[in-house]
Parts: sequence; C-alpha cells; structure tokens
Amino acid sequence: MTIKIAISQFKSHCFAIIEKLQTDKKSIIITKRDREIAQILPVNTKQISLFGMLKNKAKIKADILEPVEEKWNAAQPLNAFCLV
Repeated sequence: MTIKIAISQFKSHCFAIIEKLQTDKKSIIITKRDREIAQILPVNTKQISLFGMLKNKAKIKADILEPVEEKWNAAQPLNAFCLV
C-alpha cells in the first residue's frame, strides 16, 4: 500500500513519518503541487540466503551417481572436419 503526502507536510513531520514507515512497511510518495516527485520505500530487513532457497522445489527421480547408459556426443572424439 502507498501513502501520498505533500512535501510541505513531509518536511514538517519527517521524523514521525519515517518512524511510521518502519512499523507499517508501506511506501510513501511525496508530491509537490499534486505531482509525484519522490518515493520512499521501507528497507527489507529480512535477508534472503541463497543457500537453501530452492529447497523442496525439485525431486530426484533416479540415481544421480550411476553412469548414464546413453552415449553422449561430447564423449566422442572431435572430428576437425565435421563439427556438429
């Protein structure tokens, strides 16, 4: 949710508005003569770790440690005349 506030009101109540922003987690748009000139967003205090971010998102359906039975083209010797 976004709150619109005139710049004159923001200047006179700046500290109180920023304190309220921390608790409500809403963004504030500052206007000047009914024109939007700035936006203040709350800081995301919760750090998202990259490790474990995809936990329980995929399922392993086979043994991933066993060799694959199919022959891969990458396992074949490179032919300098014919690149596929």
